Amino acid sequence: MSRALSIFHGPFGRASIYDLDRPMTTHAHREGHLIFHLGGLPGMVPVNATYYVCDAGNAVAVNPWEPHGFRQFIPGSNGTYLVLYINPSWYARTIRSDQPESLFFPSPHVAVSATMATLIDDIRRMMDRNRTTPMFEQAFIDLSYESSMATGRVPGGDWQDRRQAFSSADFRVRKSIELLGHLPQSDDPPELQRDRMGAIARAAGISRAHFFKLFRDHTGLTPKLYSNTIQIERSLTLLAETNDPVTHIGEDLGFSCQSTFTRFFASHVGMAPSAYRSVVRVVGQTAAPEKTMQAAPG
Repeated sequence: MSRALSIFHGPFGRASIYDLDRPMTTHAHREGHLIFHLGGLPGMVPVNATYYVCDAGNAVAVNPWEPHGFRQFIPGSNGTYLVLYINPSWYARTIRSDQPESLFFPSPHVAVSATMATLIDDIRRMMDRNRTTPMFEQAFIDLSYESSMATGRVPGGDWQDRRQAFSSADFRVRKSIELLGHLPQSDDPPELQRDRMGAIARAAGISRAHFFKLFRDHTGLTPKLYSNTIQIERSLTLLAETNDPVTHIGEDLGFSCQSTFTRFFASHVGMAPSAYRSVVRVVGQTAAPEKTMQAAPG
């Protein structure tokens, strides 16, 4: 059974150490995504339908909103991974860029250098000790930057074009994105789910067939994949930042029962919601400055 060993949520995004033995369905993240192998047998990460090996010498980089999945190279075997989810806005602020789109990995393949291996060990050690200091965020940004420099081809091409089009999409796509953001997850039969997508297409002023094509052309995602991404993001935030029971979280997201929510969550994250919550820690919150006592005059 896949399990989480340590998870940090913070302004930087997320850092997780997972022991994985089950596949994950195709999904996406709003954040940039880096996957480093720590031990056990290697894994395979399909990015836009091309598989990349994740082992001691090779990491995998995934751009924001880029479809990908996961499976162990040998089904049923275990592998341990450090997984970074990089907040694009935080990354841009940290490297002093006024463009959140500065977080871009030219290639999914990352050759792990000696410098990167040291940073991976540093982050793992701090997470194992459950310690977060300014050194943690510095190592996080250094590893993210080193990874972006280690990818193997010049930026450009179809995915970059679609990524840039996401924020400046056709107004009908922007309307459907807004509607999908308010659409609760549904475990209805497929025909009812198709009716719901058809209703969004009509609200955006286009036919259902044109809606699917236009949405994918502008975002690189299907409407369902986008909707699933939003729901997973909401569930991760609620699990990390509230004490709401898992059953209530599933109900709030539109699932008819906890078992359906658990299956949905596990297929995207690799483990049950309760297992994720059991190790998550929210870090990097700025504390109020301490008041200094001053002597009374006289």
